[in-house]
Amino acid sequence: MEIDVRKEAIKLYNETWDLLDIPAESRSDEQNLEMIHKTHASNYLWSLVGEPKNFARGEWQVSHVYAVLGCGELALKYGEASLKIVQESGIGGKDLAFGFEAVARAYAVMGDYDKAREYKAKGLEAASLLEDEDDRKYIEGELNGIVTLNPGQKMFFDFVMERVLEGKKADIQKIMAESFKRQADGTFTKEYMAETAPAIITLLRPECVEEFKQAAAHMSGQLQS
Repeated sequence: MEIDVRKEAIKLYNETWDLLDIPAESRSDEQNLEMIHKTHASNYLWSLVGEPKNFARGEWQVSHVYAVLGCGELALKYGEASLKIVQESGIGGKDLAFGFEAVARAYAVMGDYDKAREYKAKGLEAASLLEDEDDRKYIEGELNGIVTLNPGQKMFFDFVMERVLEGKKADIQKIMAESFKRQADGTFTKEYMAETAPAIITLLRPECVEEFKQAAAHMSGQLQS
């Protein structure tokens, strides 16, 4: 059966967005897997019939899907691929801003907030140069939605990272990235902290556990149920 490759690439791209629009708590594991398959399929089909703009946007969508699913390393891989295409082809404009956005979001998911802040700033700078006001406001909104850390959060993050078991930094970064995201959207509660603290403790050096418990108890005392 012959297919219109361009038409199918567009269809799969849009169907991926339909899945992304489903709230995370309502999207099933099967739909998450479908979303991954569809964005990769769309990206591949664009590689057959598209141009650099399509290639960059395809890689960007793959990166975004993985970021939404909490897969930071994969999000970074495809985000960097998108940004590289944009920079090497000289596309510029909103695609450049979104390339920086993808990399910033991936680093935030990974818990590398210094890098996230760096690429977020680059994205905002690129967005500020856009002539279309709607494009500029939309991209700025997406970039400003990427969680970076305030001084207190940065202090706590550094405190924890200095006490992590060797080889466990990526695991604890993922937990803390979700915690900071919840703080940003107002869903970080005593109950959530009580659920996550034991997971963090298993990733800490034994001699640091009591010190962490004291810090966590202090933080919990400032939270609402």
